Amino acid sequence: MTDSNMSDSSRQGSSMTSDLKDAAGQTYEDVRTKALDAVSRTTEAARSQAMEQAEVAKSTLADTAERLAQSVRQSVDNGDQ
Repeated sequence: MTDSNMSDSSRQGSSMTSDLKDAAGQTYEDVRTKALDAVSRTTEAARSQAMEQAEVAKSTLADTAERLAQSVRQSVDNGDQ
């Protein structure tokens, strides 16, 4: 192999390495962007579900408090008779 051929091979190898580096960088950015989007969607879904569960719990607690108040009123009314 002549010096010229070795130099061409070296340039081609360097170019391929640079291309691979660029492709790897782009792939990393694509994966990173998709991962951040997935985290954002998952966080929003979890927040939404937690808010729904909190509303159900609040409603259930209010119903329980109302039943307890009715029970106490009935006990007081029955005690007065």
